[in-house]
Amino acid sequence: MGTVEGRSGRGPAVSTLTHQTPVSRWSAALRTGRPLAWSGPLPSGWRPAEVGPLVDEAGADGVRDWLPPGGSEGNGRAVVTVLVPTHRRLPWGLSVLRDQSWPTEVLVVSNGKGPRRVPGARVWRTPWLGHAATRSTALSQVDTPFVLMLSDDAVPRGRGFVEALVAGLQASGADAAVARQVPWPHADATTRQRIRRWTPTSGGPMPHADHVATLYRTAELKSWPRPEVAIAEDLAWTRGRRVVCVAEAPVLHSHERRAEDLFRRMKAEHAVRAALGADLPVPGLRAALRHTPGTLLSAHPREVLNRLAELAGMAVGARSRHVSAVPRDPSLE
Repeated sequence: MGTVEGRSGRGPAVSTLTHQTPVSRWSAALRTGRPLAWSGPLPSGWRPAEVGPLVDEAGADGVRDWLPPGGSEGNGRAVVTVLVPTHRRLPWGLSVLRDQSWPTEVLVVSNGKGPRRVPGARVWRTPWLGHAATRSTALSQVDTPFVLMLSDDAVPRGRGFVEALVAGLQASGADAAVARQVPWPHADATTRQRIRRWTPTSGGPMPHADHVATLYRTAELKSWPRPEVAIAEDLAWTRGRRVVCVAEAPVLHSHERRAEDLFRRMKAEHAVRAALGADLPVPGLRAALRHTPGTLLSAHPREVLNRLAELAGMAVGARSRHVSAVPRDPSLE
């Protein structure tokens, strides 16, 4: 991975990436916040909207169109509190959140092995109560007009990230605004395809929020019923509400697909869906068996086990039909 001088001739060196750069080096640079530039053709299977948000400079017009939002300066703006629960690490997005164009405060909701001190953030220690109850209780610590629910492994991209979310929420009149997710460079093809469908570059309506990164008006969120489910609280809190995806607010986030993790996640989420009476893509064992032949034929051999684990988890979770079947496990994200 080569380097060139920053645009000012001073400042940090900019690392230039190409389609030949190992994704491990790219991911490492993103985690450290190193300035990045893109040069040359895209990697196979990637799109400009997936490369642009990850770099700070680009020569190709298509990639340049999707660079992270730079934001603007202004006075009298309503403060946003970014609420980040964690049981394991310093949140990955801290350096970006400290340098937003929009007035932003960070509240780290720390439990388990989570940090006790975080530079540039307020830390609130609390026992882990489940995904919903922990976040709901932490709202008592928020007195700003807006609150942004953010995962500890999500990395907002650009100084204008929060500003873009506020603009999207206000312009749409929606109840919640979800950031557009962009996968990590090492993400596999299945992950990329699913993220494209879930938070598309076109933005627009969504069936429910996603607490990878979702902005709310604080007073409204506090006034809503907030069911204390152990997981999928974003679904439980925003079913039937108006939720939009803001394509101009990219957030870096994806998980490596592992069969055991996928089974646990789908089992837990579908138990909550069943308890809430929400749609069940796979309502039981028979439905899972009907999907199996298509999965075996359409999935890449390395992906087959993952797909089967998902189907099994959905079927088992859907049959449980009560929230107590869901472990209060902070690792289920």
